[in-house]
Amino acid sequence: MNLSEFLKNNFKKRFVINLKRREDRYIEFLNRIPFDSDVCERFIATDGKDLKHHCTENPFVMGCHMSHKDILIKVIEDEKLNDNDLILIFEDDVFFNDNFESDLKNTIPILKNLDPNFILYIGGRFKKNFKPSSLKEWENVDLKLYNKKGDYKTIKSSDYDRTTNVIILTKYSCKEIINKTKDVKFSEPIDSLYNNIRKYIPDIKLYDIFPHLCYSPINYKSDIQIKF
Repeated sequence: MNLSEFLKNNFKKRFVINLKRREDRYIEFLNRIPFDSDVCERFIATDGKDLKHHCTENPFVMGCHMSHKDILIKVIEDEKLNDNDLILIFEDDVFFNDNFESDLKNTIPILKNLDPNFILYIGGRFKKNFKPSSLKEWENVDLKLYNKKGDYKTIKSSDYDRTTNVIILTKYSCKEIINKTKDVKFSEPIDSLYNNIRKYIPDIKLYDIFPHLCYSPINYKSDIQIKF
């Protein structure tokens, strides 16, 4: 089975988040992906430029948070989806490592047999082939799949911090996140919320595949860094 067929068969919904005014980034995404252009639905992000006159916080951070939450809500409202169905979410600045296809194909069958209450990072750092300097803070679930364990403060920031440039989750975990983070302000960066999600959902699993399958160069053509 080729990669495009695999993604369509194993992920019921596949999104790439992109600003309407940044079609250039969407085109770049399509030129980088190692699968067909029709695999991912283009999800138009909330634009921080439309928010900056209505808030005192960074409107681009807020727009990113809103965009991710809007996707989760869209998944929840889709009655054709089951709780166990896998959802794949890219941001348009994602780059792919050489191990993307092989390691993803090896890991997804394992993931389908686990409790659906999880977030899986297959990217989230700034360099290719990221792997922590030490794996003692992670539990090896199977093959290259790891679960974060212990107190987050014991993990070096450079090893622990994740962006949301690509995540995998289920409809069930979408519901958990939306229902249990209702009081979190949109000014909270979405990557920070997910990194600390156990504060709201203590039993959620936070998985990584090591080495990561994707990465995003730091501040790659980012609107979030724009002064407002």
